[in-house]
Amino acid sequence: MQQLLVVVIALLEKIHRVIVDNQLFKPGERVAIGASGGKDSTVPAFVLSVLNCQHNYGLDLFLLSIDEGITRHWNDSFEIVKRNEVQYGLPLKVVPYKDLYGWTMDDSENDRTEK
Repeated sequence: MQQLLVVVIALLEKIHRVIVDNQLFKPGERVAIGASGGKDSTVPAFVLSVLNCQHNYGLDLFLLSIDEGITRHWNDSFEIVKRNEVQYGLPLKVVPYKDLYGWTMDDSENDRTEK
């Protein structure tokens, strides 16, 4: 377990160096972190929230989740996203496909199967 902690700390430091060396962010910037509930979005949420606090980047971080309207998929994934919101203390904004495009992926599937 201690070895894992050493690896995580080293990884966080490398990521911090990349952020600083490449001036990826400016203090006060609002940064959306895509949140699907999978590992590929959970890890960046963790990393950015830790580094933002640890190194005082001054970023306004938030989780952004797109509800594609895939009922069988959304509920489980969204539970993880909500857990990440609480664990990392990041506000969550959910944008439904329905609001953006007037249809959902389920609507699209239903249209396809009805033909």
